[in-house]
Amino acid sequence: MTYSKDLLEKIINFYKLGYFDLAKNKLLPILNKNKGDDYLLNVMGMILQGEGKYNESINYFQRAILNNKNNIPARNNLGNSLKYTKQFQEAETQFRKVINSVPNYISAIVNLANLKVDTNKILEAIELFEKAKKINDKISIIHLNLAHAYQSVGDYDKSESVLKECLKLDYFNTKADKMLSTQINYKYNKNHLDEMIKKKNNKNLNEISKIYLNFAIAKAFEDLKNYEKSWNFIFDGNNSKNKLIKQNTNIEMLKNDIETYFFNFNRTNKKISEKKIIFIIGMPRSGTTLLQNIISSHKDAYGLGEINFIGYKITSQLKEKNRINKEEFDNLIKSDLASKYLNFCENFDHKNKILVDKSLDNFLYIGFINYFFPNAKIIHCKRNPKDNCLSIFKNLFDAELPWAYDQKKLYKYYNFYSDIMNFWSKNKKLNIFNINYENLVSEPETNIRKLINYCGLDWDDNCLNFHKQKLTIKTLSLSQANKPIYKTSVNLSNFYEDKLDILFNNLK
Repeated sequence: MTYSKDLLEKIINFYKLGYFDLAKNKLLPILNKNKGDDYLLNVMGMILQGEGKYNESINYFQRAILNNKNNIPARNNLGNSLKYTKQFQEAETQFRKVINSVPNYISAIVNLANLKVDTNKILEAIELFEKAKKINDKISIIHLNLAHAYQSVGDYDKSESVLKECLKLDYFNTKADKMLSTQINYKYNKNHLDEMIKKKNNKNLNEISKIYLNFAIAKAFEDLKNYEKSWNFIFDGNNSKNKLIKQNTNIEMLKNDIETYFFNFNRTNKKISEKKIIFIIGMPRSGTTLLQNIISSHKDAYGLGEINFIGYKITSQLKEKNRINKEEFDNLIKSDLASKYLNFCENFDHKNKILVDKSLDNFLYIGFINYFFPNAKIIHCKRNPKDNCLSIFKNLFDAELPWAYDQKKLYKYYNFYSDIMNFWSKNKKLNIFNINYENLVSEPETNIRKLINYCGLDWDDNCLNFHKQKLTIKTLSLSQANKPIYKTSVNLSNFYEDKLDILFNNLK
């Protein structure tokens, strides 16, 4: 070992604080002098993983394991990077190797449980989370993940119990408050609202914790139809969240690259798939989860959820320093993307049913979908733009949506999406089924029958009774999607008209 432990500790602190470039620059000279040091290789992999450079991190984790097969943290980290790059089977192999070596290694148990959530195997995930909780019931993230798993299968009593345990363990874990707020109707129970307001005024609450609380309290006041108070917390939550966002909204970059996504379909490809897959597209909060649940209730259909596989594969191959690599474009067109997609779907227990993919960013990749899956059914869910954007603006998303928390960024992104969909709608080679959310909720049976007919499926009464089916729902819409169709959110934007004038006045 030819390095200072104090220096290495500083490097790890830089990593923990998110100063990845600084950590990397300090570590590289040390690593060059100690090339076989598996500990250093693991640290470098962690830094690259923090930067989102998952493929590079995999290389370092593998080198660490090659130099020391008993480096358990490196193997666990390797599993995570494999998961992030959609290599689910390989990721599970690494997590299980860790657990076989160290049965009580909580991090690997939780990581494997999260992988099971990603593949809709929620009951397996719950069993693993419960196992981790028995090993150490003082780790709040385990409680949060377990509660989310229970929510995903509609077991709200258990979810509530776990979240209350979490708050007893960690009073300032406002993410638990936020999760709890999604399943409480404050019209009938204000106790949690009173507790959240009391917590909001606590001087020990940090700024990030306040963000979760703001969105949760806003939801509570909306339940009580106190839209003025709701708005105050929506505003504070969005303002604070927007200040924390470091990512570029990428709208201008997407516009520059859009010709690439609109490529000429008149090409031949021997690597296409004849399989019929149903793709649901639309903005977040536009009703896409409702549509997926309706279709997935059919005995011959299986809902994958938001797997984001196509977008990930296309951008990871084409994007280089936030620009399209033109040389890689032809390689992508000649690739076996369809086979890779179907192989990835084997991670799910779909039992050869028709797959329903609800990856919202697929609106960008309709040309590729049509090219690789010519028999695909594409369903576009449209909603009143004001209601749609209000629903985005008043919610805090688990996924990073850098355009969602600022009125100007939001209308620019929505208009960009609208322009893209107008382009696709004019293309006569595409058969996109447009369904209007407002029409769906006002005349459900008529529109559901049209939807199922477009999908090429025989009629199934389960599609009308989707809320009675045991479906896995992992999005923000989970509490609404487990209920019968309701109309209360239609024209809700009228109550915020004077608050969101920058957004509303600029929507196309």
